[in-house]
Amino acid sequence: QKSCADIQFSLINPKRVDLIEFKNVKNTRHYTEDPDEAADILLENIKEMQRRYILFTKNKVKTIWDYRNKIDKMPVRLVVIEEMSTFEGNNKFHEALRLIAQQGAGAGILLLLTQLPNKDTVPNLTKNNINTVIGGKCKDAIRSDIIVEDGDLHLLRGKGHMKVFDCDDYGTEIQVFWIDDDIVE
Repeated sequence: QKSCADIQFSLINPKRVDLIEFKNVKNTRHYTEDPDEAADILLENIKEMQRRYILFTKNKVKTIWDYRNKIDKMPVRLVVIEEMSTFEGNNKFHEALRLIAQQGAGAGILLLLTQLPNKDTVPNLTKNNINTVIGGKCKDAIRSDIIVEDGDLHLLRGKGHMKVFDCDDYGTEIQVFWIDDDIVE
Protein backbone atom coordinates (compact mmCIF):
# COMPACT_ATOMS: atom_id res chain seq x y z
CA GLN A 1 0.00 0.00 0.00
CA LYS A 2 3.05 2.28 0.05
CA SER A 3 3.82 4.40 -2.99
CA CYS A 4 6.75 3.78 -5.32
CA ALA A 5 8.36 6.85 -3.75
CA ASP A 6 8.43 5.02 -0.41
CA ILE A 7 9.44 1.47 -1.32
CA GLN A 8 10.53 -0.52 -4.35
CA PHE A 9 11.21 -4.23 -4.75
CA SER A 10 13.84 -6.20 -6.62
CA LEU A 11 12.59 -9.78 -6.54
CA ILE A 12 14.72 -12.78 -7.44
CA ASN A 13 12.43 -15.80 -7.46
CA PRO A 14 14.10 -18.92 -8.92
CA LYS A 15 11.57 -21.17 -7.17
CA ARG A 16 8.87 -19.42 -9.26
CA VAL A 17 5.98 -19.88 -6.84
CA ASP A 18 6.50 -17.89 -3.64
CA LEU A 19 6.72 -14.31 -4.95
CA ILE A 20 4.68 -14.55 -8.16
CA GLU A 21 1.87 -12.39 -6.71
CA PHE A 22 4.29 -9.46 -6.56
CA LYS A 23 5.51 -9.71 -10.18
CA ASN A 24 3.17 -6.99 -11.49
CA VAL A 25 2.85 -4.85 -8.37
CA LYS A 26 3.57 -1.18 -9.13
CA ASN A 27 6.38 -1.12 -6.56
CA THR A 28 8.27 -4.00 -8.20
CA ARG A 29 11.26 -2.53 -10.03
CA HIS A 30 12.93 -5.84 -10.96
CA TYR A 31 11.54 -9.36 -11.13
CA THR A 32 13.11 -12.55 -12.40
CA GLU A 33 12.63 -16.27 -12.11
CA ASP A 34 15.80 -16.90 -14.12
CA PRO A 35 18.85 -17.53 -11.91
CA ASP A 36 21.10 -16.30 -14.74
CA GLU A 37 19.50 -12.82 -14.50
CA ALA A 38 19.92 -12.57 -10.73
CA ALA A 39 23.48 -11.18 -10.77
CA ASP A 40 22.42 -8.53 -13.28
CA ILE A 41 19.65 -7.36 -10.96
CA LEU A 42 22.15 -7.15 -8.09
CA LEU A 43 24.54 -5.17 -10.31
CA GLU A 44 21.73 -2.74 -11.19
CA ASN A 45 21.12 -2.27 -7.46
CA ILE A 46 24.83 -1.61 -6.94
CA LYS A 47 24.71 1.11 -9.62
CA GLU A 48 21.69 2.61 -7.85
CA MET A 49 23.52 2.40 -4.52
CA GLN A 50 26.52 4.24 -5.99
CA ARG A 51 24.23 6.87 -7.59
CA ARG A 52 22.62 7.45 -4.20
CA TYR A 53 25.94 7.85 -2.40
CA ILE A 54 27.00 10.45 -4.99
CA LEU A 55 23.74 12.32 -4.30
CA PHE A 56 24.35 12.09 -0.56
CA THR A 57 27.84 13.54 -0.96
CA LYS A 58 26.56 16.43 -3.10
CA ASN A 59 23.85 17.17 -0.55
CA LYS A 60 26.08 16.68 2.51
CA VAL A 61 24.05 13.84 4.02
CA LYS A 62 25.23 10.40 5.08
CA THR A 63 22.24 8.08 4.76
CA ILE A 64 18.96 7.68 2.97
CA TRP A 65 17.18 8.73 6.16
CA ASP A 66 19.06 12.05 6.28
CA TYR A 67 18.33 12.57 2.57
CA ARG A 68 14.63 11.85 3.03
CA ASN A 69 14.40 14.21 6.02
CA LYS A 70 16.41 17.09 4.55
CA ILE A 71 16.22 16.89 0.75
CA ASP A 72 13.53 14.76 -0.88
CA LYS A 73 11.81 11.40 -0.82
CA MET A 74 13.89 8.51 -2.02
CA PRO A 75 12.46 4.98 -1.99
CA VAL A 76 13.87 2.25 0.16
CA ARG A 77 14.62 -0.71 -2.08
CA LEU A 78 14.11 -4.21 -0.75
CA VAL A 79 16.07 -6.87 -2.63
CA VAL A 80 14.35 -10.19 -1.94
CA ILE A 81 16.18 -13.37 -2.89
CA GLU A 82 14.15 -16.53 -2.53
CA GLU A 83 16.08 -19.79 -2.15
CA MET A 84 19.68 -18.67 -1.75
CA SER A 85 20.97 -22.20 -2.34
CA THR A 86 20.20 -21.72 -6.05
CA PHE A 87 23.27 -19.48 -6.23
CA GLU A 88 25.86 -21.65 -4.48
CA GLY A 89 29.12 -21.42 -6.42
CA ASN A 90 27.99 -18.41 -8.50
CA ASN A 91 30.90 -16.05 -7.81
CA LYS A 92 29.53 -13.08 -9.78
CA PHE A 93 26.26 -13.28 -7.84
CA HIS A 94 27.93 -13.63 -4.44
CA GLU A 95 30.42 -10.81 -5.06
CA ALA A 96 27.54 -8.46 -5.90
CA LEU A 97 25.53 -9.70 -2.92
CA ARG A 98 28.48 -9.12 -0.58
CA LEU A 99 28.87 -5.53 -1.79
CA ILE A 100 25.18 -4.79 -1.20
CA ALA A 101 25.37 -6.43 2.24
CA GLN A 102 28.40 -4.27 3.12
CA GLN A 103 27.25 -0.91 1.75
CA GLY A 104 23.58 -1.04 0.82
CA ALA A 105 21.83 -0.24 4.09
CA GLY A 106 22.98 3.39 4.29
CA ALA A 107 21.73 3.92 0.73
CA GLY A 108 18.40 2.30 1.57
CA ILE A 109 19.04 -0.87 -0.40
CA LEU A 110 18.22 -3.70 1.97
CA LEU A 111 18.47 -7.48 1.59
CA LEU A 112 15.92 -10.10 2.51
CA LEU A 113 17.40 -13.56 1.95
CA THR A 114 15.40 -16.73 2.43
CA GLN A 115 16.67 -20.26 2.80
CA LEU A 116 16.56 -23.37 4.87
CA PRO A 117 19.77 -23.54 6.88
CA ASN A 118 22.89 -24.75 5.13
CA LYS A 119 26.39 -23.67 6.07
CA ASP A 120 27.39 -23.15 2.41
CA THR A 121 24.40 -21.08 1.25
CA VAL A 122 25.69 -17.64 2.27
CA PRO A 123 29.49 -17.10 2.28
CA ASN A 124 30.97 -15.84 5.55
CA LEU A 125 32.03 -12.45 4.10
CA THR A 126 28.39 -11.76 3.24
CA LYS A 127 26.99 -13.33 6.40
CA ASN A 128 29.23 -11.10 8.56
CA ASN A 129 27.59 -8.01 7.02
CA ILE A 130 24.02 -9.09 7.69
CA ASN A 131 22.93 -7.27 10.83
CA THR A 132 19.51 -8.78 11.42
CA VAL A 133 18.47 -12.41 11.23
CA ILE A 134 14.93 -13.69 11.60
CA GLY A 135 14.76 -17.38 12.38
CA GLY A 136 11.77 -19.68 12.42
CA LYS A 137 11.37 -23.12 13.92
CA CYS A 138 14.12 -25.57 12.96
CA LYS A 139 14.11 -29.36 13.14
CA ASP A 140 17.15 -29.54 15.41
CA ALA A 141 19.90 -27.62 17.21
CA ILE A 142 22.37 -28.16 14.34
CA ARG A 143 20.17 -26.27 11.86
CA SER A 144 19.43 -23.65 14.50
CA ASP A 145 23.17 -23.04 15.09
CA ILE A 146 23.74 -22.60 11.34
CA ILE A 147 21.27 -19.70 11.36
CA VAL A 148 22.44 -18.17 14.62
CA GLU A 149 24.72 -19.72 17.23
CA ASP A 150 22.87 -20.66 20.43
CA GLY A 151 19.62 -19.30 18.98
CA ASP A 152 17.55 -22.26 20.20
CA LEU A 153 15.28 -21.95 17.15
CA HIS A 154 14.51 -25.65 17.39
CA LEU A 155 12.66 -24.92 20.65
CA LEU A 156 10.19 -22.46 19.09
CA ARG A 157 6.51 -23.40 18.82
CA GLY A 158 6.33 -22.88 15.03
CA LYS A 159 3.27 -21.50 13.17
CA GLY A 160 4.72 -18.00 12.85
CA HIS A 161 6.61 -17.98 16.17
CA MET A 162 10.11 -16.64 15.42
CA LYS A 163 13.12 -14.87 16.86
CA VAL A 164 14.70 -11.67 15.59
CA PHE A 165 18.42 -11.33 16.27
CA ASP A 166 20.04 -7.91 15.97
CA CYS A 167 21.80 -6.21 18.90
CA ASP A 168 20.19 -8.60 21.36
CA ASP A 169 22.37 -11.70 21.64
CA TYR A 170 19.42 -13.78 22.84
CA GLY A 171 16.94 -12.71 20.20
CA THR A 172 13.53 -11.15 20.54
CA GLU A 173 10.64 -13.56 20.18
CA ILE A 174 7.88 -12.49 17.84
CA GLN A 175 4.62 -13.95 16.58
CA VAL A 176 3.79 -13.06 12.99
CA PHE A 177 0.36 -13.16 11.35
CA TRP A 178 -0.60 -16.03 9.10
CA ILE A 179 -1.71 -14.64 5.74
CA ASP A 180 -3.32 -17.16 3.44
CA ASP A 181 -2.99 -17.17 -0.35
CA ASP A 182 -6.41 -15.61 -0.92
CA ILE A 183 -5.47 -12.51 1.07
CA VAL A 184 -2.08 -12.22 -0.72
CA GLU A 185 -3.78 -12.39 -4.12
